[in-house]
Amino acid sequence: MADHITITGFVGNEPQVIPTKNGQAMTVFRIGSTRRRRTENGWEDAGTNWYGVTAHRYLGQNAHASIKKGDPVVVSGQLRVTDWENGERRGTNLDIVADAIGHDLGWGRSVFARSITRSTSPDAGADEAWPETGPASADGDPGDAAEDPAGDLPTEPADATPVPF
Repeated sequence: MADHITITGFVGNEPQVIPTKNGQAMTVFRIGSTRRRRTENGWEDAGTNWYGVTAHRYLGQNAHASIKKGDPVVVSGQLRVTDWENGERRGTNLDIVADAIGHDLGWGRSVFARSITRSTSPDAGADEAWPETGPASADGDPGDAAEDPAGDLPTEPADATPVPF
């Protein structure tokens, strides 16, 4: 049984696409999660934990296309803890095999763009290149996206006026 973890933090490097041994691509990046503690004068940083993140298949493709160094993100997945030794140096790697990755909307807004409809399963065609992502058509038609049967979703972009909470 693997440990499941969800963390928030900031992307520490530009996500990179690397091939696996079986020829499939995956996206890897690092995320720093800084603890905060309250003091007499307000809040201060209390240390940063660094995690390696690995995202496979379409999650990896979409993460690579969507996130950049410095972006605030939420990552959820299986935690892998690995001890290592190199001569006199020892350490522990904390890695997350991601099930979900998204922007942390507590820091800003994000716009969702559905990927082009897949014609094959993510497991099919290990040597197949990743398809391009983006709207299903030039006019932004979401293609096979769920329709709004009640017709109560707005068709125009939301007002950019911030809502106080």
